[in-house]
Formats: sequence, C-alpha cells, structure tokens
Amino acid sequence: MRLYLRLLSYLAPYKKQFTLSIICMMFLALFSGASLGVIAPFMKVLFSQPEQVSQQAVKMDLSSDFGGSLEQIKNWFLWWLSSGGRISGIAKLCWIILAVFFVKNLFNYLQRLLTVHIEQHITMDIRNQMYGHLQQLSLGYFQRNKVGQVVSRLTNDVNMVRGAITEGSLSIVRQSLQVLVYLAIVVIAAWKLSLIAMLVLPGCLLLITLIGRRLRKRGRQLQERIADLTAVVTETIAGIRLVKTFAAEEYEKQKFIKYNRDYYRTIFRFETMSALSSPLTEYLGAAVGVLIIWVAKDYIAGAQALSPERFFVFLAAAFSMIQPLNGLASVNSTVQQGLAASERIFSLLDQAPEVIDRPGAAVVDEFRQSIKFEQMDFAYSPNPAIVPETTGHAPELVLRGIDLEIKRGEMLALVGPSGAGKSTLVDLIPRFYDPIRGAIYLDGKDLRELDSKSLRQLMGIVGQETILFHDTIFNNIAYGKREATQQQVEEAARAANAHQFVSQMPEGYRTVIGERGVRLSGGERQRISIARAILKNPPILIFDEATSALDAQSEVLVQQAIDRLMSNRTAIVIAHRLSTIQRADRIAVMDQGRIVEMGKHQELLEGRGLYWKLYNIQFNK
Repeated sequence: MRLYLRLLSYLAPYKKQFTLSIICMMFLALFSGASLGVIAPFMKVLFSQPEQVSQQAVKMDLSSDFGGSLEQIKNWFLWWLSSGGRISGIAKLCWIILAVFFVKNLFNYLQRLLTVHIEQHITMDIRNQMYGHLQQLSLGYFQRNKVGQVVSRLTNDVNMVRGAITEGSLSIVRQSLQVLVYLAIVVIAAWKLSLIAMLVLPGCLLLITLIGRRLRKRGRQLQERIADLTAVVTETIAGIRLVKTFAAEEYEKQKFIKYNRDYYRTIFRFETMSALSSPLTEYLGAAVGVLIIWVAKDYIAGAQALSPERFFVFLAAAFSMIQPLNGLASVNSTVQQGLAASERIFSLLDQAPEVIDRPGAAVVDEFRQSIKFEQMDFAYSPNPAIVPETTGHAPELVLRGIDLEIKRGEMLALVGPSGAGKSTLVDLIPRFYDPIRGAIYLDGKDLRELDSKSLRQLMGIVGQETILFHDTIFNNIAYGKREATQQQVEEAARAANAHQFVSQMPEGYRTVIGERGVRLSGGERQRISIARAILKNPPILIFDEATSALDAQSEVLVQQAIDRLMSNRTAIVIAHRLSTIQRADRIAVMDQGRIVEMGKHQELLEGRGLYWKLYNIQFNK
C-alpha cells in the first residue's frame, strides 16, 4: 500500500485535471445508467395502448417534497410521452436516446482526454526525475549496473508505472462509479432480487485480490526479463565492430534467442494468469444472472407481480454491471505489473550518490599551489565512505598509503604495470570517488569540503577511450564551453591539429560524427577531444593513456597537440609508452596500489628498480 501511495503522489501537481476527470466519469456513469433507464418507458410506449399509459400516469405535484417522489416523476414522464399519441411518444424517446448517448460519449471523450493529459505528464515527470537522479549518481553505480538495464528502467518500467497510476486510479474510479450506478438501478427496479445480484461483488473482489498477488510476482520477473533483453541488445550494438571482427554473429544471435525465449516464457505465464480474471469474473456474473432469472420466475407472476419493463431494466442493469466488474479484474493485471515496475524505479531513485557535496561546500575558482594526497587508501565498494571499523571487515584496497604532492605547473607522470592503480588514482582528483581513509587536498582544502562541480571546472581530462556524442563537431568541441564562438572553436581545433581534417569534411564543423564519433578515425577522435580540453582552458590536465591506441603518424599529431595544451599548466600523465614521459618533471612508479618509486627518468634508470625493468622490457634491452 505504501508503494502505491508513493506512486499516487505523482498525481499531486495535476489534482485539478484529476478532479475534472472524476467529474466527467461521474456524468459518464450517470448517463450510462440513463441509457438503460429509457428501456422501461420505451417498452411502455411501444407495447401499451396510449389510453392505458394515460390512465397510469399521474401528473407530478411540484408543490410537495422537492417535486414529488420518484414514482411521481416516472408517472409525469410517462404522461408527457403518451400525451401526443404512440408515434409522438416514440419520436420523443428517439430524441431522448440520441441526446443521452451524445452526452454520455461526450463525457467519455473528455475524461479520456484528461486521462491522457495526466498520464503523459506523469510519465514525463518520472523520466525527468530519474534522468536527473542518474546525473547525480557516482561512477560506481554505472560500473556495477549494465547500461541496458538502466535504460530499461527509464523506458519500459516507466511505461508500466504510467499504466499503474492511470489504470489504478482513474480507471478504477470510472469502473467503480459505473458499478454503483448499475447497482442503484438494480435496487430501484427490484430491491429483493438485487440481494441476489449483490452475491457477485464479494466473489469478484476475492478473485481480483488472489490473482493480483500472483500478478505482482510475475510482473517483477517480467520487468527483469525485459531489462536483460535490453541489456543484451545495447551491449551487442555498442560492440558490433568486435562482433563482426570475430565473426560472432551467430553466437550473439543465439544469446539473444535465449534471452528472448526467457522473456516469452515469463510474459506468457504473466498473461496466462492475467487472462483468468476477466472470464472468471464474467462467468461468475452470468451465473448470478441465471440464478436471478430462476428465482424471479415465480416472483414476476406472484401477488406482487413485477412488471415486464421493470424486470427487463433490472436484468439489463444486472448484466451491465458485469462489464465494469470485468474491467476491474482486467485492470488489476496492469496495476500489479506497474507496481512491480515501480519497485525497480524507486530502487533507482532511492539510490544515494556515493559522492555528495557537504552542506555549504566551498566553491573553488582557481588553482594556486598543489594537489596533495596524505596517507590515502581507496577501495571500490557500494559505499566507499564506510570505513572498515563500521562494516566489520576490511574492503579490498585498490590504493594503499598514497603520499603524493603535485605542485602547480608541474608535469607528473604515472607509470607501472597494468592493474597498479594509476587510472584509479587520477579518478580521485576530480572526485569521481572518495577515499575510505586519508584525504586529498587542493590548495590545502579537503576535496570533500569543496563544491564538486566547481572543482571539475578546473580540470580537463583526455582519456584513452575518447567519448564523443552523436552531434556536430562544433558541439563536441564546445561541450565544456557552451557559449564558445565559431572563432574560438576553430582556434582550439587548430591548436589540437584538428582544423585541417575538419575543414575537409562535407559540412565542416557542422558535420555530425555519429555515435561515439564512429565517422572519425582514432587519431581524429582524440584530437577533437584535445580541442575540447583546449577550449575549456583548465589549469589542471589529466591524460590517461591518451596516445596508446594510435598509430605512429596520429601519435605524432596528437602528441604535438598535447604539448601545446600542457604549456603553463599542471599535468598528470599516465603513459604506457615510456618515451612520451621522459621529459616529465617527476615520474611516480606504481605497483599493486602503492607508489614504489619517485624521481626523474635518468634517476629512476640509475636506481635499477621497477622503472628500470619496465624500460628494458619495452625497449628490449
């Protein structure tokens, strides 16, 4: 119930539209009942002689008790219909029927428009909230979850939740109002027989409850299968070059078939259970209807005979009540599936960012002195801020006892074997993660006391895997400086050795480069990335294996661009090729999460330690 109430809270901004929709539903239910109510006078006028109707009709006394009783209203209506003869009465009834059905369907149309307005706005609100929350989550969350599963929550799950909110509130209200109107007609027409009709209500409610419990479980499994299927498609399309390189199309096809079959089995089980509710409810209603006819056979002909027209109104209302009851049973599957999806959505929204700014975090706008690590330990965990003493066991440390100071204007190189912790160390500088012990300081201030957005504005990062968007070259270069002019973008591209190849493209800087820049070569993508960093003009630069995946010619062009970019800036460079970092002011050698050596290139060679070994292996000495 708490989960459902949380879902309904999204209706709050649209309470006016929701109220109007309920009002439309009330009128829809009333005119649905009125469409049945015309059966009795129609039969009366059609099959009785006009003089018989006139004799039965009594003109209503408007002076007594708010216009008289229901019986007086009915008699006045019959008198009015029969006053002009049978043909005139039938004509009047035809116009009344057309008017009733016109108004009924008008309100049906209006409530449907309001429902669509509400459900689409709620869908938009939930997606906006989820996407905004995703932007606040730390990198650790995305490393632990597949992209396809996250996308599935943002698309498939939200669609299911939309159905739960609208079907679970507006549709239930609409069906319930119709049940009440038909029930009122049943009671007015023949209250004794209505007691039999009411037998269907508890049975339907019990049936809906029992099936609903099973549907929630099946719905949760269904959303997981959809997420798995989306993840497989996303991964395969993202890695399509690798798939074709290794001729693995058949393997990927069979993997997709397996996940698709799992999805089919899950949705078939869900629909099998869902499909039971509607026919069972309808059959239960039909059984009650048969029971009514059997009981009424003596009642109609008894001393207190029930007129044929009243009996037909009663029977029509009793059977009409089955349809909204059937609708309540059917909508239950949508609601339960939506509630299962909402559990996954709220688990994402309730996911707390691992890196958060403290209240009153200081905004930093310049870098003056140094970046300093003091006895810093780091481990990847769901919450790296939790220290070992509170968890009862020590997390697996990726970095251990890091003491390091990077001074302003210095070029520091990080080298070491794979898995030594180089990339992890530089990821801590823009505060993508927080250490579990010790601290990192910028100009003497703990990074955890600084505003993370302003901190990252001081940094430019160029990695081995260049991230570009399916957008124009201009927008990719200007990504970190939205207000940049055409001249500024071109100057940055020239400094990055990119202007020449960009100018030769069909649409120049307005050329769309495809997802992740697939229309560009590796060297071209890297130079666009460097141009982006040059345009941002940050005081601190981080290069993570920026040239390791390039050919010799591209590496020369990229290295020239990097040299221009590093001029008069603080630079932290991770390099696999030791030839590219020999002119660094200092080289920190890392191994198994520790800094094991520190010095200049020649000093480290003379020390004949790990750096010396790596150098000899690379240059075959």
